[in-house]
Amino acid sequence: MNEYVNRMVAWFQSWDLAGRLERDRGATAVEYALIIGLIAVIIALTIPFLGTAISGRFTAACRAIGGPNAACAP
Repeated sequence: MNEYVNRMVAWFQSWDLAGRLERDRGATAVEYALIIGLIAVIIALTIPFLGTAISGRFTAACRAIGGPNAACAP
């Protein structure tokens, strides 16, 4: 049993899992930064299109509630 444990310990040490996790930490931060940047670009490109659509719906709702002479945004 003790020989089996020694082999397992040697095998895990040969993989150097702790060292790999430490080296991958910087790469993970860069990957997260790229994902956040991509999401920011998608939001920045989507807002102008949604803004005009939402503005039109609010104007239509305002005119439906207050009539044609209501002080609604054009």
